[in-house]
Amino acid sequence: MGLTTIQQLPAGGVEVPAPPRVRAVLKDTTGAEKGAVAFTQEGNRVRVQVVATGLSEGWHGFHVHTKGDCTVGDPANPFTAAGGHLGSGPPTMQSHGVGPGGDHDGDMPLLYANDSGTARATFRTDNFNIPALTDADGSAVIVHALADNYANIPAARYDTKPVLGGAVPDVATMATGDSGARQRCGLVEPGTFSFGAGYWFVASDGGVFSFGDAKFHGSTGAMKLNRPIVGMAATPSRNGYWLAASDGGIFAFGDARFFGSTGSLTLNRPVVGMAGPPGDVTAVLKDATDKALGSVSFTQEPGTVRVEVLAKGLSPGWHGFHVHTKGDCTVGDATNPFTAAGGHLGSGAPANQSHSGHDGDMPLLYANLDGVARASFRTDNFTAAQLLDADGSAVIVHAAADNYGNIPADRYDTKPVPGGAVPDAATLATGDSGARQRCGLVRRSSDGYWLVANDGGIFAFGDSKFFGSTGALRLNNPINGMASTPSGEGYWLVASDGGIFAFGDAAFKGSTGNLKLNSPIVGMAPTPTGDGYWLVASDGGIFAFGDAAFKGSTGDIKLNQPIVGMAPTPTGDGYWLIAADGGVFSFGDAVFSGSTGAIRLNQPIRGGAAHTT
Repeated sequence: MGLTTIQQLPAGGVEVPAPPRVRAVLKDTTGAEKGAVAFTQEGNRVRVQVVATGLSEGWHGFHVHTKGDCTVGDPANPFTAAGGHLGSGPPTMQSHGVGPGGDHDGDMPLLYANDSGTARATFRTDNFNIPALTDADGSAVIVHALADNYANIPAARYDTKPVLGGAVPDVATMATGDSGARQRCGLVEPGTFSFGAGYWFVASDGGVFSFGDAKFHGSTGAMKLNRPIVGMAATPSRNGYWLAASDGGIFAFGDARFFGSTGSLTLNRPVVGMAGPPGDVTAVLKDATDKALGSVSFTQEPGTVRVEVLAKGLSPGWHGFHVHTKGDCTVGDATNPFTAAGGHLGSGAPANQSHSGHDGDMPLLYANLDGVARASFRTDNFTAAQLLDADGSAVIVHAAADNYGNIPADRYDTKPVPGGAVPDAATLATGDSGARQRCGLVRRSSDGYWLVANDGGIFAFGDSKFFGSTGALRLNNPINGMASTPSGEGYWLVASDGGIFAFGDAAFKGSTGNLKLNSPIVGMAPTPTGDGYWLVASDGGIFAFGDAAFKGSTGDIKLNQPIVGMAPTPTGDGYWLIAADGGVFSFGDAVFSGSTGAIRLNQPIRGGAAHTT
């Protein structure tokens, strides 16, 4: 699985307090390790990272339970010693899946296991904090056999048999979400895991150095170059990269495709950097007023699609999240918006699938009290190419929890068909997820790249769009780099004085243009949300804007060589700084995977890129 126990690493000699972290090793009833969960406190939220293996393909309830006890007990009904969901007992006596925020403290988004039996996900929750997981009784993480329905049993259609006419979920549903048998248990304990990470460096001769999970795909180190290499960008799949020379010559390795260069042009100013696409397919989430409130990216990987989503302005709690059949986000009736997007992908001919077996079904989103939902996961329900068929597709975020069609036949009757004891047509179509609150038109991301010159001139290749430049402006200081937005619909340019120029959907969040700096700015990196960015100076000083969090710097350290660039972790909760000798300084949740700091290099390092798994 690539899971390695790690310890907090010194951040280049700077004492940066480690965030509270705990972990759980998931085991089956035989005691075999079947994955891991890592919990990291981030302010008032906890980041949850999980890999679970050996599961049946499909949906699995996923919760924190009240007791740190993974005793198997009865193999036919294992792991009962872990108790109920966190928050289900005194003093709170919460119920499952109802009310703002959950309502069990231990409720988490369910997991989707691909046909390989593996589920991978990252999300954030403010339902609990690290101290709640490590109280006197401890806690355990449980993966269940079935989909969690989050107690979403619509009163208009279902009666509860034990209380005739009650039209409310019964005690079992309110306790468990009808998630079935407990298949995996993990005891929460101090520590953390590395879930796979790495990075590349590129030297001015195009020599490439790969560390951690980053694979070497080739270099120009043995070639005689017309001009030095000044930057690199990874492909969305992280199975390749581009190198850019100061004359705009492009060298493509791995699955990186060559889309053109400025190598044959006479440039006014040298190229100083490049940016690549954020994903293969993207969608900007908008509400019924056409306000942009998040984004989704889909990246095709071997046998699976990596989905990364940010949604803002939601009510706290659970929200259904699906790919719909038509690329049409027309609002239509404001009281029932976005119906033009059709049903879930796979719900129509020829597949005629039912929920929760729709191709477009995805794990639901959890919005914290600030109305923000952030998650990443993998699915093999569809391919990136399938999202771009003749009708296109759209991503919808709903108002209510998805119940994944899990209406237990032994307890609930369907009113329209008395005694039918099966979900009705509406449940099998939508999972009773309620109104459509966000819609994002799925479109191909920029299948190409941008180059930037030190006068801010922009060169766009492939289907990357030109959004503007500073090529016609008189700049106080030269441009040193650029970064693309998560949607691929914009970019930032940064000057050596930290002046920021925002184009397309890039938002200006601040700059150091009016400050007297100790050292020039040499690079920038955006947060995963696109609502902030970091600037890094050659002495390793860090300047954080928007939702970018300061995690540490080398500004007070005497460096052997200057910092030449930075790369953020995929969570946005850490970053690596890269020096000209290939020295690496890790901050936040960035994991040190190696460096060339002790190697005598032929040419200095000019930049790098992060690899994530």
